Amino acid sequence: MSFVEGSKYANKLKINGIVGKCDPTLMYIPGALFGFELEQPIFKENNVYKNMETKSGEEINSFRTIVLDDEEVDRVIEEGDYIEIVGEVQSRNFDKFHPIVEPELQNAVELYYSAFDKYPTKKQPTERFDQDIVWKKILDLDFINKIPIDAIFNEKQEKVQTERNFYHYKVDWNGEVKRITRETIYEVLVHEYKLLDHPPEKYYNEVMLKGRIASDITFDIGENGEPYSFFTLHTYLNYFRGIEKRFAFLPIEVYGDEAIEVFDQFKKGSFIELDGRFLSKDVFKVLRNRKVTASGKIRRRKAEFYERGHYIHPFDIKEQES
Repeated sequence: MSFVEGSKYANKLKINGIVGKCDPTLMYIPGALFGFELEQPIFKENNVYKNMETKSGEEINSFRTIVLDDEEVDRVIEEGDYIEIVGEVQSRNFDKFHPIVEPELQNAVELYYSAFDKYPTKKQPTERFDQDIVWKKILDLDFINKIPIDAIFNEKQEKVQTERNFYHYKVDWNGEVKRITRETIYEVLVHEYKLLDHPPEKYYNEVMLKGRIASDITFDIGENGEPYSFFTLHTYLNYFRGIEKRFAFLPIEVYGDEAIEVFDQFKKGSFIELDGRFLSKDVFKVLRNRKVTASGKIRRRKAEFYERGHYIHPFDIKEQES
């Protein structure tokens, strides 16, 4: 794997582990795809990895891993294989679909299309891209009385994302209204892999990134009294270089005294390079939802749960030389 020498952007990952659940049926653009969970033991304080077989139910890092443009891979990689990977970390956005609560929304969109031969959106939806409903277009015509209370856009089409307002209401190219949340997943994108016929002598997890800090740096003190900082790093994907320019926006989390140094020394827009690890963790989430009962009433409910999240934990950060 290579990147342009002297570039402010780089994205390299070297990692090994055990092949977990495989999914040879994933849909992805471009090219043939094979996906699997890459599992790796958590590390000790001295950065020495535990052996997975030492204790039943060992807590592990787990990463969605993607192989593109390899027609033979699903006949080569199997669950339980030991594997070494050279690749990069990518961020990928996707839509998660939820049931529509207000059926009158579909009627309003159909009425608008009948009247104007287009949908009530800023841009018209295409086969590839759905578009958010512009509420004013159907409110002014009294096609609806009010917008859904959980919509992420208000009547002025301003984004007002809160714990309660986080659903996009979109129209697809067939005119179907969809209620979705925008999700981001962080994955291992494979450049090269090698299967091992025995467990590795040690597990490694090495990330090298160069890029621009794309968010304000947040600083806080955890419940355990330890300071932490986090920010988003903007970099590029090397895999698609020469085909198209694809970005990655990766979450960086720093703990302890280094968190204080990062907050003091860097800011949004700084170009940095870092060495670290790609890690997984449990993330606590609250989902507020609504559904229509058999009697037509709307019932609200709150679900609290944990889901897997990912981040980069750097052990060395420095500002790039100009």
